[in-house]
Amino acid sequence: MLLKQGFYNYKYVLVDKESGAIDEGAISGNFWQTENNYKVLVYYRDLGARFDRLVGYGEASSTNITN
Repeated sequence: MLLKQGFYNYKYVLVDKESGAIDEGAISGNFWQTENNYKVLVYYRDLGARFDRLVGYGEASSTNITN
């Protein structure tokens, strides 16, 4: 499968052949109780520049991130 460069969000799941039920935690586990904090720094480098400029900053917690 050819994929373009970029960000891909995926999840491994198992499907029960008989009932068709999806088990999302069978491979990687289900740790919904765990909270993770994320910080994102976005930089930009102008053409010919010798430094990066901080143009954006963000924070999020896994309790308020949704797909």
